[in-house]
Amino acid sequence: MGISIDAQHRRIQESAGTVTFLGCGRLLLFYILMAYLVPSLRVMIACSEVPLQRATCLLVSWSLQDQL
Repeated sequence: MGISIDAQHRRIQESAGTVTFLGCGRLLLFYILMAYLVPSLRVMIACSEVPLQRATCLLVSWSLQDQL
């Protein structure tokens, strides 16, 4: 009897993991569609990448100066 409960419990865990994975995939697909279909979102994404690239360059140059 304990074995059947464990088997059911495993099935519940596996189905919950699948639902979470599918929900994540749907959310990612929705984000990609919105980013490419809505022009204002494309502009916002492009503008947000520039400060991120600058911050990355500053961090790399700062870490290189620290090592010298």
